[in-house]
Amino acid sequence: MINAINFFDGVDLQSTSYFIFCYIYIYIYTREFLIIILIISLFAILFLNYTKKIFQGDSGIFFYTFILGCYFIKSNNLELLDTENIILICMLPIIDMLRVFILRIINKKHLMVGDLEHMHHLLKKKFSSLTGVLISLGLAFIPLIIYEILDLFLISLFLGIVFYFIIIFYCYYKFREKK
Repeated sequence: MINAINFFDGVDLQSTSYFIFCYIYIYIYTREFLIIILIISLFAILFLNYTKKIFQGDSGIFFYTFILGCYFIKSNNLELLDTENIILICMLPIIDMLRVFILRIINKKHLMVGDLEHMHHLLKKKFSSLTGVLISLGLAFIPLIIYEILDLFLISLFLGIVFYFIIIFYCYYKFREKK
């Protein structure tokens, strides 16, 4: 999870926005006061990141992901959040990391050497940074919303994966079209 979200953090506002939505979602189920403090701190970081004054960096990503993971485990053990909810929340960063790893293996590149194949890089080539972040957040949370409404995990998971690859192929197509 830490690696996936660290890979996911490559554009201003993206990971902080993702954390805010994750923590709001968890708060709805747990009503823990500490989560409110985390959300407020993340909004402060979001504002300062938007104004280009700070960025989270590895330390921020590791901290907020560690706390998120702890809340996932605690909420699941207390039966406040289903495993399906947690999988859908984590799906986008994990799918993107796996796709990039597969591309690196196919291209015989080292798995931990950076490149410009992450979803946020592809979105940035086609859209503004803010639009890319909004698309990314939509991809992260639409499957979760579908699951909340329909209570059909496999359909929600499948649609999330399909939406993700539609966006990826669209970005590749539009990028190649410009060349």
